[in-house]
Amino acid sequence: MHRSDDDYFISANELAEMLNVNRSTIWRWRTANILPPAYRISPKIVRWHLGEIKEWMASRERGEK
Repeated sequence: MHRSDDDYFISANELAEMLNVNRSTIWRWRTANILPPAYRISPKIVRWHLGEIKEWMASRERGEK
């Protein structure tokens, strides 16, 4: 089975770069429930599912919340 790029998890740094915002903005948006939910991989590691982020970005471009 082939995994698409959308099946990967990305860090806050990668997400910030992808969205062209500061990393602190990612954490503020997470707290405010603006971003899709993050996944706690371990006690100190949080990641976002790339496919969910892409869907979220597309919905925002369409004007959805």
